Amino acid sequence: MVSWSIEDSMLAPRDKIEINFKGANPFGIYKRIDTGFCQKMFEVGSTDFWERDFRWSVGSDPHPFFGRLFVRKEFDGFTEGIFEILFQGKQPTDPSKDGEVRISVGGNLRTNFDLSTPFRQTSIYRAFLWLYIKFYYSAVRRTYLKICQEKIDAFNRQVREWTGMPIGGQLSV
Repeated sequence: MVSWSIEDSMLAPRDKIEINFKGANPFGIYKRIDTGFCQKMFEVGSTDFWERDFRWSVGSDPHPFFGRLFVRKEFDGFTEGIFEILFQGKQPTDPSKDGEVRISVGGNLRTNFDLSTPFRQTSIYRAFLWLYIKFYYSAVRRTYLKICQEKIDAFNRQVREWTGMPIGGQLSV
């Protein structure tokens, strides 16, 4: 399929934000980030949240774990945001011992303009599409980027609240 694609990091110039937690029951944070939480936090349907990868090792103590979650938020017919949440940590068998988890949150904003029909592949159509993107749609995309940054900031604040970590200021982007 022929298309024009524009992809931006939601947190540019950074790639991701990280939350590092050391304390009791780090795996409990992972369990709290479920479909219901992500539906409410990112304002998406249940089909727009999925767990791509989960690993748990029982071969050692503390038990290492890894999880990779994705959330897809559609904005309009052209643009969608893909949020990626990574968990990597160690859960001790003894509940009195402290474990640790590193949570990375980031994502990309993707815009695709379909050019699959013969008319859409003409130079006049592409010129008008370029003008549309340049003078109108770039401002719309900036608004979508701001919404994505606010969602990541809210996620960051919620996880820090659960863990008792200082919340700090808003993400500066």
